[in-house]
Amino acid sequence: MNNLPVQRVSELIRGVIELLWNRPEGLPAKEVLAYLPEIIPLTPYETSILPASQLPRYERTVRIAVTALVKAGWLLKTNTGQWALTQAGRAACKRHASPQEFFLQAVQAAEATQKQAPE
Repeated sequence: MNNLPVQRVSELIRGVIELLWNRPEGLPAKEVLAYLPEIIPLTPYETSILPASQLPRYERTVRIAVTALVKAGWLLKTNTGQWALTQAGRAACKRHASPQEFFLQAVQAAEATQKQAPE
């Protein structure tokens, strides 16, 4: 994911979870991504703009990474761009204290869900 190590992607995802934790109604994705640098200090590399998308590298990385949480059933993304943490996502956070463990479990759950889907 844009050459960021899994540990760092995991930290960014944990920041997303922190922003959504006390907001059961969720937040617009744009707000989550705008507030993320306030709770997770970003490097110049992470804030650099990707030429293809014209997005900061961290933003593109997070948008891709949350797909695993959605597929795992831990994050809800609405058609209007709202992101909200599900009850299953809250439970997973409590089970997996390490950001990396949480993210890797989401990836595994997403892959398992994908394998179960009828073709």
